[in-house]
Amino acid sequence: MAERRSPPVPPSTATDIPNDGQPQAAEAIEPLLGIDDLCATFGRGDRTLRRWIAAGHLKPVRIGGAVFFHPADIRALIARRLRR
Repeated sequence: MAERRSPPVPPSTATDIPNDGQPQAAEAIEPLLGIDDLCATFGRGDRTLRRWIAAGHLKPVRIGGAVFFHPADIRALIARRLRR
């Protein structure tokens, strides 16, 4: 009698499956930062941050009427300013 085998796993997903058989996310999602978070971080008011958005210094993520920011974008902004 022939042995029954399961179909092979494609190479692109073979490394995404740990020993427990559950797929893993490619990368963890960092929580987005809100205007209040940035006001506290930079010690500036809401109007200043909105001017920075208008000037192109900050790149917002708009969801509905809310404005959020990627933490990586904020770190990059700070790094660019420190190099000057």
